[in-house]
Amino acid sequence: MSKITPRLYVGNYENAQNLDFLRSKKIDTIVNCSKELNNAHPSLFNYIRLDLEDIPTQDLSHVLNPVSEKIIELIKNKKR
Repeated sequence: MSKITPRLYVGNYENAQNLDFLRSKKIDTIVNCSKELNNAHPSLFNYIRLDLEDIPTQDLSHVLNPVSEKIIELIKNKKR
């Protein structure tokens, strides 16, 4: 997992399953970009699900603005 800012991390599905790490960093919201992978801990974290295909031609234009606005809102509210 890579720390982007003090409240924003980027990682893969294995990182999103690592409950000890998520709790140690006080993560409360996870963006699940995958269409085929389940939310790992739905009763413990808030999820934003994007349902994207993991292919080079996946169009992201419909999700970039809404998800970035949501992430900015979460950071402003001191969420991680």
